[in-house]
Amino acid sequence: MTEARDTMPDTRYYREMTVANLREREEPDDVRVVFLESARIYTLCRDNPAFDHALRILREAHARPRVVKVGFASLESDIIEVISDL
Repeated sequence: MTEARDTMPDTRYYREMTVANLREREEPDDVRVVFLESARIYTLCRDNPAFDHALRILREAHARPRVVKVGFASLESDIIEVISDL
């Protein structure tokens, strides 16, 4: 079963977006993210295994505006699953 899962294609939907605002609160709250390219408010969940890494990338992209690659489970989702630099 693990073998099949490892060979499955990535089914996430990706967008290239510029961080406009981060709404961080004290733990255990999730982080809300606003991007210039969308009117939606997105969520980076603290239970995401890559939360610390993703938040670092978002903070850097907000401090020095740059585009990041954002991955979602579906086109309708507002939950950030993956963040990476371009």
